[in-house]
Amino acid sequence: MLVLQSRINRFLPFVFLIFFACSSSRDFELIPSDAKLVMAVDFKNLALNALSFDNLFSQSPDSSSKPKKGDIAFDKTGIDYMRQGLAFQRAGAAYQERVYMIVPITDKDEFFDFCKTIDSTAVRSKSYEMEWITGQSITFGVKDKTAVGQFDKFQSEDSKSKTYLRELLELKPEGKLVQTKPHFKELTDKSYDASIWVDLGKFTEDAQIPVGAFKKPTGEFSGILDFQDGKIELTADGFNSDPESLKYAKMMEKTIEGSFLERIPSSKPMAVMAFRVDMDQFKTMIESNQQLASMFDGLQVLGLQKGEIFSILGGQVSISGLEPAPAGEMFPKVSLQLTIRDKAKASMAFENMANVGMIIKTGPDLYTHPQVPGLAIRLKNDMLEVSNSASTQKFDPKNLEDFPSGNFIAWFNFADIAKAIPAGLPVSAGMNEFAGYWKSISMASHYESPEHSTLRATLTSTKSDQNAFLTMAEFAKSLQKMQKSQPAFPQGPEAYNNPSEEPPMSLEE
Repeated sequence: MLVLQSRINRFLPFVFLIFFACSSSRDFELIPSDAKLVMAVDFKNLALNALSFDNLFSQSPDSSSKPKKGDIAFDKTGIDYMRQGLAFQRAGAAYQERVYMIVPITDKDEFFDFCKTIDSTAVRSKSYEMEWITGQSITFGVKDKTAVGQFDKFQSEDSKSKTYLRELLELKPEGKLVQTKPHFKELTDKSYDASIWVDLGKFTEDAQIPVGAFKKPTGEFSGILDFQDGKIELTADGFNSDPESLKYAKMMEKTIEGSFLERIPSSKPMAVMAFRVDMDQFKTMIESNQQLASMFDGLQVLGLQKGEIFSILGGQVSISGLEPAPAGEMFPKVSLQLTIRDKAKASMAFENMANVGMIIKTGPDLYTHPQVPGLAIRLKNDMLEVSNSASTQKFDPKNLEDFPSGNFIAWFNFADIAKAIPAGLPVSAGMNEFAGYWKSISMASHYESPEHSTLRATLTSTKSDQNAFLTMAEFAKSLQKMQKSQPAFPQGPEAYNNPSEEPPMSLEE
């Protein structure tokens, strides 16, 4: 992991600059059909949305100090900032560790000098009717006004690297992503500051993401980012192509009811997550999967028949952080709420849990847990509440900025969350730093059709009069300073498994 950190530190200027080159649809033609992840940034749109080259590039390196070794003259990189900057990954074991880039250039000599700034081992050569720039961490093939390159965590042998890059410049129509994935083509036709596209099946497979008893997803995810004054907005679409899961797609069709959220016991909680599912469809889905169904077999000890739990629950769930832990207490105030459809059966189940000592009955339809002081489990007519707060306040979404609505929602106030984390924990300093730049995040998903769902998210910054892209650049700089003063990993040659590997390299070195 330390080796990877070293490589990424060396590579950051490439990411920073290549993404700031701007659009040309022809560049998308170089992305192969086996791509699993594609990212793009349109700097022209960013500039038009209240940025300037001077403002942006002053964020890195530090313009407040004298030039240092490794500082970059942004007007001398040879990169064409009026075309699109692209980065992508290909599916399959042969490409798994490689990040590919398509870099529009204006001057080959300046671009080579820039590459030397990033990787001092870079050399220039000619073969296969192309010019090449190769080093320990990068390989670029330059043809006409386009450089096609790769960053490889374990830089592969030169011949294979060049072969893979030449393939991109010689793609046939059937081998191009824009020709084989209609939703990706739709994304390239949109206007955006930044975009991301993911082949969910390929990405999950290569990343070895565990899905447990669930089937691995198939389909596509595409999203666009809009950097505005004081906030970043994400508009994303998910496209499901799995015939089996489409049977249960309407499970998430309905929106969470406002009357349900109003029962959160806080006028201004620090965090809220909630979702709504159709319990009848959820039951059908669970029962069709033997591994998932077996997880509910143990509920029979509570006096419930197999599958009866699904007729009790109403399908709306909220988890809320209400306030930081009061003085002298260890845990923050939290609340879990679930709608119920059958109060009588729910009461019977809780009576049975009390009888076997799992919980303690403290009153009519009121329970606590023996090992959690202050926890109250309340059964009401249409809701179950589990909370360590005695608050009777009511929640009004209008009191919170950008509070969402949908079938899944999440809202977090970062300043309040930072206060809730004990100062002694390692994550505390990072969370406080984050809260200095970002105020809150709001997100919600919506059912559009069995094949299509949408996601909307807003990240609000603490600097309402500044474009959020500049805020993001400032935040990145602050994290880099924190890493130097409080490194997350041990520094020095003794920290590396392979003594031949170089230690992490800062942007200023």
